[in-house]
Amino acid sequence: METCSGLSLNDLGYILIGVLTFTVLLSTVLGVVFLKKYRCMARTIRELQRSKFILPQLDVPSPTSPVAPAAKEEEEEEVAPAPQSLLQRGGTARSPSKKLWKGVQQASCLNKSDLNLLQLIKAGKEGVFYQARMNRGTCKGHSMFTCKISKEGVRLKHVEMEVSIMRKLMHHKNVLQLLDWNTTAEPYILIMEYVSFGTLRTFLQTNRVHLCGDPELQSLLTIASYHIALAMQHLRSKMITHCDLALRNVMVNRFPWEVKVAEFGLAQDLTRMASRRSSRWKHPRQRVPLRWYPPEYFKNNYYGFKGDVWAFGIVLWEMQTFGTLPYPNLETSEEVVYHICMGHKNTNPESCRPEILHIMRDCWQEPHSLRPAFTDIVGMLENIIENDADYVDVDSSQALVKHEAEYHDAKSPRAVSANTEEETLLRDLLRWYADEFKDPMMLDPPHWFKSFIFCEALLQTPFFPVAAYAFLKGGCRWIRTPAIVYSTHVATTLVPILSHVLFHQFPAKPHAGPQTPGERWLLVSIYAPYLLVPVLLLLTMLTSSTYSSGHKSASTPAKSKKKN
Repeated sequence: METCSGLSLNDLGYILIGVLTFTVLLSTVLGVVFLKKYRCMARTIRELQRSKFILPQLDVPSPTSPVAPAAKEEEEEEVAPAPQSLLQRGGTARSPSKKLWKGVQQASCLNKSDLNLLQLIKAGKEGVFYQARMNRGTCKGHSMFTCKISKEGVRLKHVEMEVSIMRKLMHHKNVLQLLDWNTTAEPYILIMEYVSFGTLRTFLQTNRVHLCGDPELQSLLTIASYHIALAMQHLRSKMITHCDLALRNVMVNRFPWEVKVAEFGLAQDLTRMASRRSSRWKHPRQRVPLRWYPPEYFKNNYYGFKGDVWAFGIVLWEMQTFGTLPYPNLETSEEVVYHICMGHKNTNPESCRPEILHIMRDCWQEPHSLRPAFTDIVGMLENIIENDADYVDVDSSQALVKHEAEYHDAKSPRAVSANTEEETLLRDLLRWYADEFKDPMMLDPPHWFKSFIFCEALLQTPFFPVAAYAFLKGGCRWIRTPAIVYSTHVATTLVPILSHVLFHQFPAKPHAGPQTPGERWLLVSIYAPYLLVPVLLLLTMLTSSTYSSGHKSASTPAKSKKKN
């Protein structure tokens, strides 16, 4: 009997059994690990409670006493200044973490001579961005990356604040991610993830001819605007104002789906401020991007989250004009400030869609409380993108993909060809293996084989890092039960696979399987290590005294010492 998806009920039953089996095994392993942890903690607490009553009777503390680390901490606390108030005590408690953070921050020995600067991305007032690579090795696994090298006169405090903010904004697809940094010596260096096409302003200006002829131009710009708004929404959730949002500070990795907000040299973390009025600075900043700043900054020296909203409206205007400088008819800073304070706005861009023009005007509302939040802007852009998707036919969507490929080919043909070559190489390697060793399960795997691979992947993914930590540390007895469960599961999985290879009558088409005994044993030899390694692990866990439960023998010397 066949189901609507083409799978028989037996196959569905096998898959369901595999999933249930994995769930039971995972629950058992987690239960055993938690139980062992609980018993270990309980045993440690009992030993500490016993030692609490034994230590006062001893004249000389034993070097193996479990209270020795606590005594060491007390000595370290005596060196620190005595707290004078509850608030100071809280600050003293946080100081070790701050020192630890600074130690991690200054641990990098990276300097400018270690970098191979390939291409200039942009030059700002405080630093220069390059596409670069390491002269030797990689930077945390990245062969290519973006680096920012600070200029002379930049204060260390500002660079450390930028690093702190970028670390706080980690793990967002639309924020340029920080990889490494060095603030021990000038010039200060920040290493960030690689972007293929530099700034969005440069990308739009370079590809203006191609983009102007694209009928889906407004849809592309709307998608890019949506991703920028997502990044700014993330900043707002972290209580951070960017204070320098502009098209030159948005990086492009794949237009328009991968754009990333960068350059946090002027950003402010409002959680570090003393009051809610922290956005009102005591002293006006001397070097700020005036053409992107809101009128309340010039009138009241105030810049808050709605100031970033104003700048986002300027970014929308820049995108529609392909990177034109805002207020292009004004030359001096005094004219720009006067123009903004008088309530004048940028002129409407030509061929701008009405929806984006409406958002742009909302971002420039006065007073600033009337401007929408980034959450509202994200919702409005989502509605526009959904409407575009409803009215895009197949031909136009294919043309959109084609044009996107043309942009990437025009800018970086090497990267595209490298990706294509890698995919082709992997497929050719898989076909070569299947043809050479007569393994049809790689090209046309049965459903039961897929379920085995699925369960193995889910089981091995959490087990490998835990097991690697336990084996590298050594003497971790708690890994014994998970290792036994894992090795038994893998070994029993290989038994039906090897039986299938040895005894199944494989068809000659469409993918030839092993026919002769030699071909079958050759394929068995390839799968055999996946059986032998778990069996050796199982025997090690069962027979080795290192991982066996030897708590009694370990506690015997402690008891004899107490009796003495």
